[in-house]
Amino acid sequence: MGSPFPTSRITMSILLLTAPLLIYGVYVGMMWLANFWGLAPVETKIIPTHPSTMLYPVLTLFVMGVAYTLLPGFWGYRPSRTVASISIALFLAGEAGTLLLYLLDTPSPHPLVLGFLGILLYASYIVSRVRLRYPVFTYADLYILLSISMLLVVYGYRLWMAYTRDLVFPTGMDAYHLAVILGFAAPMIYGVSVRTMKFKFTVVDNRLLAPSLLLHMAGLAALLLDMTVSRPPSPLATTLLLGSSALYALAYNVFEHRPGKPYEDRMSQRDWKRYLYFRRHINMGGSWLLAGHLLLLLYSLGGDRYLWDAGLHSLTLGFIANYVVAYAGVMLPPITVRRAPYKALNPAPLALLNIGVALRVAIDLIPSLRSMQAAHLHAMLIYLAYLAFLATMVMLYREET
Repeated sequence: MGSPFPTSRITMSILLLTAPLLIYGVYVGMMWLANFWGLAPVETKIIPTHPSTMLYPVLTLFVMGVAYTLLPGFWGYRPSRTVASISIALFLAGEAGTLLLYLLDTPSPHPLVLGFLGILLYASYIVSRVRLRYPVFTYADLYILLSISMLLVVYGYRLWMAYTRDLVFPTGMDAYHLAVILGFAAPMIYGVSVRTMKFKFTVVDNRLLAPSLLLHMAGLAALLLDMTVSRPPSPLATTLLLGSSALYALAYNVFEHRPGKPYEDRMSQRDWKRYLYFRRHINMGGSWLLAGHLLLLLYSLGGDRYLWDAGLHSLTLGFIANYVVAYAGVMLPPITVRRAPYKALNPAPLALLNIGVALRVAIDLIPSLRSMQAAHLHAMLIYLAYLAFLATMVMLYREET
C-alpha cells in the first residue's frame, strides 16, 4: 500500500464537517418547505439561512475537496496541505462568523471577507497549477477553470450584496442561486467527469464538448445579466443552459448501461461492482440534470414557483448529489489511501437519495400531495441517504483489500 495522499485527511475532514452542516441545512429546509407549500407558516429568523448554508458551506466544501484531491492527478503536481488547510479554514471562519452574528441579531458582512479570502487563495493556487498539456482534455480543463472563476464571481457578488444591501443571506434571488449552482458546481462536475472518463470504459465524444462549453458560457452570461438587473432567469439563459447540459450528457454518455465490449470481457468482480455502483448514480444524476433544466425552462417561460423549486432541487439533490456519491465511493479511496476497496459499496444511498428527490419533485408538481408528513418524509430520506453514504465511506476506508 502506498503512502497517503497529502490532502487525504482534509478530504475526510470535509466529509465529516459537512454532516452537521447538512443536518442543519435540511432541518431549516424542512421549515422553509412548510412555508413554501403554505402548510404551517413558521416565523423564525433561521429560515433565510437555508439557501446560503446549502450552497456555500456544504456545496463549496465538496467542490474545494474535489479540487484539492483530484486536480493534482490531472495536472501532475503534489498538492499543498498547508494551502488547502488555510483556504478551507478561512472560508469556514467567514461562513461561521456570518451565521453566528446573524443569529445574535448583529448581522455583519465583515466575516464574509474571510470567506472570500479563502476562496481567493483556493482559486489562485489551483489556477497557478493548471497545465493544458493534452488536447483531448482541453475542454474538460476549461470547464474546471470556468468553475473556479465563477466561484469568485458569485461569492464576490454575495459580498457586494452584503455591504450594499445588507443581505448576508440572500433569498428569493433565483438568477443568483442558479448562477451559484450552474456557475461553479456544474462546470467542476463536467470537467472532472470528462477527465476521469476511462473509469467508465467508454470514450467521450470531444466534438460535443466545445459547443457544450460555449453554450454554457453564453447561458451563464445571460444568467449574470438577469442577476445584475434583479430579474428571474430568462428563457434565453435557461434554453442555452439546457442545450449545454444535453450536449454534455450525450458527450459523456450519462445513460450508458454496459461498458465497451473489449473491457467487459476482462473485468473482475471488483471492477463490476465498482462499475455498477458508479454507473447507476451517473444514470440517475444525468436524468435529474436534464429534468431539472427542463423544469427551469418551463419556469422561465411563465411557470409558477413550484416549477422553480422542483427544478432547483433536481439539480442540487438529484444531479450534484448523485455525482458526489458516485465519485466519492469509487475515486476517493484509491487516490487518498492508495487502495481500491469495493465490498462495502451498496445501493442504499442510491435508493434513499433518489426516492427523496422524486418525492420532492412530485409534491411540487401535484398540489394534493403537499402535507407536513410529506415534508418530514422528504427530510428524513435525505438524512438517511447521507448517513448511508457516510457509513459506506467509513466501511470502504476500513476495508482490507
